[in-house]
Amino acid sequence: MGKFKKLYESAIQRYTRGGFLTGDLVKFKEGFRSDDFFKKQASNYLQKIDDFVKSGLNIRVSAIKPVRPNSSAPGNIQNEAESFLIDIVLEDAPGLYYQFVTVPAHVLEHIDAGPNLAPVPDALRRPNNEVIDPEEVKEVQDPTTYLSPNRQTKTSDRGNAKDTKTEIKLPTANVKIPSSPAEDDKDPAVASYTARYMPKKR
Repeated sequence: MGKFKKLYESAIQRYTRGGFLTGDLVKFKEGFRSDDFFKKQASNYLQKIDDFVKSGLNIRVSAIKPVRPNSSAPGNIQNEAESFLIDIVLEDAPGLYYQFVTVPAHVLEHIDAGPNLAPVPDALRRPNNEVIDPEEVKEVQDPTTYLSPNRQTKTSDRGNAKDTKTEIKLPTANVKIPSSPAEDDKDPAVASYTARYMPKKR
């Protein structure tokens, strides 16, 4: 029962604060710029409003403030006011809010997304490079071409900066690796770079 009361109070609170709650997704009403409120504002304020509209980002309610406290209940400044002012912010990313401006509540409309997340605005969408109908890679006639499938899969560089045909079969006999013995050492099996700084045999 306690949980029900909490949900019930949350539901009716919206309609005691001008129809908005903090965090609501909102948009400007059609033709809002012709409202008398904006005719009284400075040019820089109007420019800020235009920036909000042209940004294409989601707009959220940051705070709700009554224009005048209810005269019948001086201590209650949150509910039953005559009109409200709304602080709105731009949502540059989920949970990332920046810039703010205060507007009257009557120029805004509440966007009800229900239990779903807020829609992704077009301003945050990126071109999708996914190929729906993939095509088979065509063989390049010139095997020296860097992007040639033949060069990438059938040749390898053995350290001489040349493309050599790749050996894809395992040898059946031991291959003698060319080597030279270290100085003063006739056995190449024990030759190593340490022979360069070890004392020479006397």
